[in-house]
Amino acid sequence: MPRLSHLAILALGVELRSYGIGEDTDIRRRRFGSSEMVDDFVSDLIDLQAPSLLLYELGNALRCHPGSTERDCADAVKQTRNLGLGIHELDDSLTEMALMLSFRGKITFYDAAYLALARELNAIFLTADRVLCTQISEEARSGMTFLEEYTQARCGC
Repeated sequence: MPRLSHLAILALGVELRSYGIGEDTDIRRRRFGSSEMVDDFVSDLIDLQAPSLLLYELGNALRCHPGSTERDCADAVKQTRNLGLGIHELDDSLTEMALMLSFRGKITFYDAAYLALARELNAIFLTADRVLCTQISEEARSGMTFLEEYTQARCGC
């Protein structure tokens, strides 16, 4: 299969779905679970990118998860950081775009940062958050893809 021509911006909800998945020899497959998107990433057919915010949100979400330990959280954040994701810091351009999307779309700055990065990189925004998409305009939703839709588009269903 040829390398896909787009990048995907990975949202926290997709990353959190990885918890509770069984053991696998490839750390990247273990972290994300089983899907065509994961297979494409592990096979280096697509690139996954995220704002550095993903690591902070992941650490916080796991810290608040019942039964999590300090070691569990540290290991998860380190492993995610070392998966081969392209991690992007918030620069001036991304900040301005995220704030514009946040104010106009009436969404959180956190969510807008993912969407802004997708726009800046001309990438799809891969998310598992259907609630977010009901909160924003049709125009703001352009370029967003749900995890389930990625699977359908890839297999031509």
